[in-house]
Amino acid sequence: MAGNARVAPARGCGRRRRLRRALAASLVAAAAIARGAETAADPQVADILARSTLDSRTRGGLQIALRIALRKLEGTACREILSAFPGAWSVPPPTPDEGTAELLAGIKFKDGVPYQVCRDSRVLAFTHPGSREVFLCGENFSRVAFSTPDHAANILIHEALHTLGLRENPPAPGEITARIAASCHVDEAAAADRSNPLNVPTEIRIGGGPR
Repeated sequence: MAGNARVAPARGCGRRRRLRRALAASLVAAAAIARGAETAADPQVADILARSTLDSRTRGGLQIALRIALRKLEGTACREILSAFPGAWSVPPPTPDEGTAELLAGIKFKDGVPYQVCRDSRVLAFTHPGSREVFLCGENFSRVAFSTPDHAANILIHEALHTLGLRENPPAPGEITARIAASCHVDEAAAADRSNPLNVPTEIRIGGGPR
């Protein structure tokens, strides 16, 4: 069209904008409620999350995986993982009774997306032996945390072992994770209930509901 002709707005645009605004307000409120529940339900998880520097989706995935990992570490067989892989530690690891309570507590989780290693979709997280920083690969990690949280929890335990000085190659990364999966178990249904006590949706689409 030419000159001063005007194009009528598409029908329904205003309604969609109002829906988006209402949805945004609902998500803000839900997030605030969830943060309060998170602190009340599990102070240790809340403390770790408070030190993390992550986007909201990765943080949500971390919260789910942390709760499961901490419950796994309550098991005797899982605690014995600290005695595994003799000769592969850069420093003597703590004993199972000494180390499991603080295995995840002192770690700071950070955004690993800017690093080249996270461009490989198979890489969920990385760190260096002895470092207390673990880098999570954004969507790589959160995708697994929301779909198979038990595996994401095993990855957190894997990286936590590295922060205590466990080296790799040998043992191979897959060998470490397989040992954790074989030794560390938890009631997944109970873990899911604890990871999202208010059943707050993790992701919402306009017109599509939770996914």
